[in-house]
Amino acid sequence: LIKESFELTLHYCRVSGQSDDFRAWKNFRFIRLLRNAMSHTNGSMIKWTYGKEPIIWRDYTYTPENDGDGIRLTDEEGLDLQKELQEFVDEELV
Repeated sequence: LIKESFELTLHYCRVSGQSDDFRAWKNFRFIRLLRNAMSHTNGSMIKWTYGKEPIIWRDYTYTPENDGDGIRLTDEEGLDLQKELQEFVDEELV
């Protein structure tokens, strides 16, 4: 659900000229990290291509040292992240 929602939001933002707004969203880097891990690797492994700044969401912190690590969320956390994305779409995008 998160992967597809990210893709749809990214596409909508590109065609509506709101990509910068999406990239500025507080959870963009984390949801992108999660989406990329789910899309480009087996077993949701992190391939770090995000510069030197850590990516933080709740109690999770990811850094270049996490390259090759697995990424896991509980079902509840995944639903919370999905809700946060939906709120961003509803409240911040036109």
